Amino acid sequence: MSLKLFLPLYLMVFFGVVVLWRVYSFKKTMGIDPLLIKHQWLGGLFSYYFVVLFTTLAITTFLFGISSQWYEYLYPIEWLMGSWLIWAGIVLLIFSLGWIVLAQLQMGKYWRIGFAKINDSALIQGGVFSYSRHPIYLGIRLFLLGYLLVLPNLVTLVIFFVGDLILQIQARLEEQHLTQAHGQIYIDYQRHVRRWF
Repeated sequence: MSLKLFLPLYLMVFFGVVVLWRVYSFKKTMGIDPLLIKHQWLGGLFSYYFVVLFTTLAITTFLFGISSQWYEYLYPIEWLMGSWLIWAGIVLLIFSLGWIVLAQLQMGKYWRIGFAKINDSALIQGGVFSYSRHPIYLGIRLFLLGYLLVLPNLVTLVIFFVGDLILQIQARLEEQHLTQAHGQIYIDYQRHVRRWF
């Protein structure tokens, strides 16, 4: 399968499984909206940035697919265009999708996008959460890196750095919230499990 076919299919599967299916199934089984981030000022701002980032990624993928002439306007990064880097990127993309879905499933009914003002969730410490305090964000970071390696250009480079910065800030905000919500239990968890991996 060519990259021009793989990337749009992958994006559709990623967005469909990680976002649409998860939100739909959560609302159907739990009867509540898991999109808490839209009710937070800073979190809401971050969610808009991510909408812009993923839309830009989709447009970049489309331009890559329709014409190499159009793709040249995105300033491809020639020194990152090696076949082994593309394969490493594909592996990261596939791994990140599986990792994120696994983390979402392990969170179960406590999965949310954002964090609640009140403590209405348990602290998940098992499964992938025993390796990373933020496995879903880690998966998104790997996704962004994988995309950069598969389609290296100025736009995907900016998306990678801006997305990573947003995730770093959001992770720290969630840690402050979880420390307030769970106290010493979360402080002990922080001592034993790294933020990323």
